[in-house]
Amino acid sequence: MVVDYWRVRKQNVDGVWSNWSSSWSFTVNIDLSFTSYNITTTFDRVIQTNAIDLDLDGDIDILGAAFLSDKISWWENDGYEGFSEHIVDSNFDGAYSVFGIDIGNDNDIDILGAASTANDIVWWENTGNENFTKHFIDQSFAGAFSVIASDLDSDGFIDILAAGNDAQEIAWWKNDGSNVFTKYVIASGLSGASSVFATDINGDSYIDVIGTGTGADILSWWENNGDEVFVEHIITSNYDGARSVYVIDIDGDSDIDILSGAVVTAGFSWWENDGNGNFTEHLIDSDYHYTYSVFAIDMDSDGDIDVMAADYALDEIAWWGNDGNEVFTKHLISVPAFNGAYSIFAIDIDSDGDNDILGAATLENVIRWWENSLY
Repeated sequence: MVVDYWRVRKQNVDGVWSNWSSSWSFTVNIDLSFTSYNITTTFDRVIQTNAIDLDLDGDIDILGAAFLSDKISWWENDGYEGFSEHIVDSNFDGAYSVFGIDIGNDNDIDILGAASTANDIVWWENTGNENFTKHFIDQSFAGAFSVIASDLDSDGFIDILAAGNDAQEIAWWKNDGSNVFTKYVIASGLSGASSVFATDINGDSYIDVIGTGTGADILSWWENNGDEVFVEHIITSNYDGARSVYVIDIDGDSDIDILSGAVVTAGFSWWENDGNGNFTEHLIDSDYHYTYSVFAIDMDSDGDIDVMAADYALDEIAWWGNDGNEVFTKHLISVPAFNGAYSIFAIDIDSDGDNDILGAATLENVIRWWENSLY
């Protein structure tokens, strides 16, 4: 947190602002504390969780995908962080990924999911009052692992992107405007395709794609030429067990950087963008070596981007505070151990102005959130 000296001093005197001629600022390191609350303890082999205001009532709800339960569920926030489960689908074989967005362009939040055993990419249309109708996008996307949505072709309609682990593909499905989807392959032969993200990497106003191949040990981005012809740029082909990816401007220089984790190599890293889509690796933590999920957001409200990760082998959820110069200090969240930590997400769950942490532990069958004490 950066504190302006003259404001602090003058406020301590009489509480009135004064336009003093001399001023300076200094940095105060905030040691956040967190209080944990379980959302569910019976979501069998939960793989992913994230959050969105699903019912548009002004508070944050929770989404989850459970592999052994074959379930997609959402938990309704009553406005006081009391959560009630609503099952969207209990027959989604090998539920692996879930994502909330308005796909139907009708001003309500729909749900998107990937099932790795069923090989399905599905969206559930919110037909009003959070009643959902299932629509298949693809029923043969082998080992569907990761699914997100973005207007990839900038035509005003939400398209679908996914990584198929067994298909060894990253693909997108174009929305024709009537929610009819046509598949296009971005990457083929990508061994262990596992995660996908979409944003403009090189600042040309076209949406590019970022992804990992766990078997191929590859972290790559695919440049969109403006007509959705994608050219691969390999960031590294020596990232042993490349698994998770998140993209954001980490260093505040107005270009998009990449945060990534792997399940074999020691450590997770951020990759600095030089502004032209060329990346330099910076190791964050060498102890994290089974990192299924990474995320980045300003946790301590000091104006810079902090990072976080879930490590399955260490049974940990943690965040690393950014000192403003991309020197990161680790803060452990999950005490005691969070067995089989698999997914991490951050958002202001309790609407108090700071970002809280949401996590899933697949060996405990738990979705838990940690309340941030900052505000």
